[in-house]
Amino acid sequence: MFSAGRLYVVGCGALTEETLTKEAYNVLEKSDIIVGYKKYVEELKKIFPKKNFYSSHMRQEKERVLKAFKFARDGKIVSLVSSGDSGIYGMAGLSYELANKENIDIEIKVIPGLPALSICSASLGAPLMNDFAVISFSNLLTDEEIIFKRLNLFLESGSVIVIYNPVSKERRELFERLWSNILEKRRGMWSGYVKHGGKLKEEKGVGKVENLPKDRFDMNTLIIVGNEDTIMMGNHLVTKRGYSFKEKKL
Repeated sequence: MFSAGRLYVVGCGALTEETLTKEAYNVLEKSDIIVGYKKYVEELKKIFPKKNFYSSHMRQEKERVLKAFKFARDGKIVSLVSSGDSGIYGMAGLSYELANKENIDIEIKVIPGLPALSICSASLGAPLMNDFAVISFSNLLTDEEIIFKRLNLFLESGSVIVIYNPVSKERRELFERLWSNILEKRRGMWSGYVKHGGKLKEEKGVGKVENLPKDRFDMNTLIIVGNEDTIMMGNHLVTKRGYSFKEKKL
């Protein structure tokens, strides 16, 4: 039997009011407490200044989930927040895993959000119009050998590649090795990057992959590596879908 409380795992887009879905906004509005990573909570406080919040630091994801469980078991309506979509490198999976492991009798509902890849793709143009693959370069939860294997398979597939968490101060060497693999296979292909996608301080750029300013990349950057069908149309990065266009006869 479920406890009286409820846990929502909410994707919050770029943590701005403009990128919150209506459903996400309504759930946050009715929650008794919002739980999340400290930087995300600071952004949400600007939208919901009267709400109660609980925050913790990076790499304390398990602690946040367990705290959210406790609040829900105490009968509260709780929102556990992620940026983007909570089911894409977010908190949804961990919530289900810990609930299963700890035998927690809490009703969990995942609220989807606007994913970073959609926000950043729209900012650049339309680079995800055909098949694409998504990868994170973070080795915190994934072995480096697996990251290399997946990246190389994605490169061989010819898909456009979306890269989350490309580099941090601790992972600069790993990033350089991964980037070398990309240059080997995709040199000369149009690509782009977006930092702080969907926010006022958003920064973006497009160019041939070898000319992208990789020194600007960090954990707040999303990179889209194009393929042979990715072109520039004016200032927009576009991957052709495959439509044929015939001239109309007058």
